[in-house]
Amino acid sequence: MIPSPLKTDLPSPLNVPVNPAQPNPEANGGEQFDRQTILVGIDWADKLHAFHATGPDGSQWAGNFKQSPQAVLAWLVDLQAHFPNTNAVEICLETSRGAIINALLQYPNIIIRPVNPQALANYRKAFHHGGGKSDPVDAQLILQYLQHYRAKLLPLRRDQPLTRELGTLCEDRRRLVQQRVRLANELISLLKLYFMVILELKPANIYANFIVKLLKRYPTLELIQAAGPTKLRKLLCGIGSKETLNQSIKDYDTEIKRLVRTHADYPIFASLPGTADNTQARMIAVLGDDRSRFSSANALQCAAGIAPVTTQSGKSRYVLSRWACSKFMKQTFHEFAGLSLVKCSWAKAYYEGLLRKGKTPQMARRSLAYKWIRIIYRCWQNHETYDDARYTARLLASGSPLAQQLT
Repeated sequence: MIPSPLKTDLPSPLNVPVNPAQPNPEANGGEQFDRQTILVGIDWADKLHAFHATGPDGSQWAGNFKQSPQAVLAWLVDLQAHFPNTNAVEICLETSRGAIINALLQYPNIIIRPVNPQALANYRKAFHHGGGKSDPVDAQLILQYLQHYRAKLLPLRRDQPLTRELGTLCEDRRRLVQQRVRLANELISLLKLYFMVILELKPANIYANFIVKLLKRYPTLELIQAAGPTKLRKLLCGIGSKETLNQSIKDYDTEIKRLVRTHADYPIFASLPGTADNTQARMIAVLGDDRSRFSSANALQCAAGIAPVTTQSGKSRYVLSRWACSKFMKQTFHEFAGLSLVKCSWAKAYYEGLLRKGKTPQMARRSLAYKWIRIIYRCWQNHETYDDARYTARLLASGSPLAQQLT
């Protein structure tokens, strides 16, 4: 059932006979389920994973296994032996990345269905009101969740290595940028108390290299005054050691620029107005390679947190901003909407029109991102580049209210 790509002395699961698949005619959600499938819930951890499994006949098996390629393979062999005459394994767990995912995805007969940890936390509260939690019980609850909502849990399909590498680089770079912003705010607060004259230099960014070098060499006003203009000129114009975060972010920028231009989808995102290498790489990472991941543009808008949430009860109706989403994805589209204002005439007209209606800049930019996602989704699905002149012509031809603002 589970061919092993590893060189190990453990018995190969290929030696276990399997039966041909029998599709389940009662499957919903457009997916055919196999009657010879083992369903498993895993409560994963760093070193030891708890599991609870059930076979096609309803028999149960629970236990744990260690986190190592050999241990995972041994567990899969035991799983096949415990539930004979099966040909696939469906596993539900609360993550879509990490060592356990990398180990399991080596085997083609395994389907992984990740579940949102928040969804499972709410599911757990229905059975354990006091808040009690243990790994074996959680593994059993994850299995129950898989059994009840199997059709709604999308199987994990990994992107190609280049897309995953770009995603990791972009997310790591974003964390460094956020760390730099936090430290910069702390530095400004400190300078306001002890060294106000530095702020009179009015740098574009307080974390600029010349500011950092100046503060490291002369941490007080007296030392700066004693240094004299000649030493200060040599310091600011010479080549010195660069601040760590600035250099790290620059290194990430260099690697992202090198990799993103080799991606197959690069022409699509490079055609979007206002995008640079980092934004293009982030869009490639958040959309991925699987064109079936989002069933519609609205599904992508919801996943990105750009689509609003409507709450209605009786005569009350509220439309609120969506918080349950990928923050990295939301930032990506929100920031792109801001970048497009400089290079895209219709985007700027649309944004300014919302401001005139009383919308805040944040609301106007989110609304623009909502509009952009529909365009990006269609280009991505059709493998087409964006043509600004063509889109503007369509606005004029259709008599769109936005076209009136353009003219």
